[in-house]
Amino acid sequence: MKIKQAGMTLIEISVVLLILVALAGLALPYVSGISSSSLCKATDMTLSNTKKAIMEGFYIDTLGYFPKATKSTTADFNLTYLLEDSAAVWGAFNPETRLGWNGPYLDLGRKLTADNLTSTTLTNTSSGFVHVALTTSNFAVFDGWNHPIILQKHSTDDFRLVSAGFNGDLETKITDTVIGGDDRVLYVNKPSPVTNSSCG
Repeated sequence: MKIKQAGMTLIEISVVLLILVALAGLALPYVSGISSSSLCKATDMTLSNTKKAIMEGFYIDTLGYFPKATKSTTADFNLTYLLEDSAAVWGAFNPETRLGWNGPYLDLGRKLTADNLTSTTLTNTSSGFVHVALTTSNFAVFDGWNHPIILQKHSTDDFRLVSAGFNGDLETKITDTVIGGDDRVLYVNKPSPVTNSSCG
């Protein structure tokens, strides 16, 4: 009596595996492209929401100031002031006058960690990437790649938000008029003179 064994031969298994590997090779670029595009679009949305929080919140409540430590400082621009209580500086919000710190203005920020500050450009004031060095005592708004978004005073009256992009290196200096590297840039209080590359 012959015993029949159910199953696949080694050749059949090899053919199935080759087909699966080929399909995975075709699908991988498509899937990773969608992921990269989604992170880019999420970053652009975060930039837009942060701009709205500044212009329709902080700026109005403080009578025309951008987020900074005090009314008199000229260089300490930082998104931490959208998230941490600044009532001592700007006064508590008065419902009658509609003035004073009425934050937090965003609910998507969190404290910086040492891991978030690995790029020297994110803490580099001397080369003109940021106005004050970011530290782990600051709160930040994060882009799709988990890098802190920076508020830059680009010129006398121009403010912009800058994401360090996929590579995590902030490459757009405060004085630059072009977007550096793969950074994402959104002007806060004027139409943008530069355009970000497509998210793809």
